[in-house]
Amino acid sequence: MIRMLVALVAANVAAPFLLSLYILARITLDDPTLVFSSIESSLLVSLAIFYAGLGEVFLSAFPISLLLALAERYFRWRAPWIYLVAGAITGVGFTLLTNDWHFPGSPFRQPIFPLTVVIGAVCGWIYWRIATGGRTKAPLA
Repeated sequence: MIRMLVALVAANVAAPFLLSLYILARITLDDPTLVFSSIESSLLVSLAIFYAGLGEVFLSAFPISLLLALAERYFRWRAPWIYLVAGAITGVGFTLLTNDWHFPGSPFRQPIFPLTVVIGAVCGWIYWRIATGGRTKAPLA
């Protein structure tokens, strides 16, 4: 049970971290002069998005992740594709709920939707690796 909770926390911390890395890359690659003139502002924007996203994930996506984890324990799912699909669906649902709040009229708005599918799948994979230890056939002891 502790392994499951550690996996939930790790997967839910990874989502806003990966999204803030993407936004930092977009900020610095859209205007390369920002790298040399005001990288601090780019880093501050990215860190602000990370911390805001972290709080929002733990208030909204963490309970959903917890319900999925309890379903995983009950049904004894071990195949990694289940976690990838569940993570991708959670990422899409979370984006549909929060996208208009964070980025109204922003150029980041369009690329974030497909990106959250990938980020959700990566977080599902992180959960699977930690919670099940990467095992596909044997149940957890």
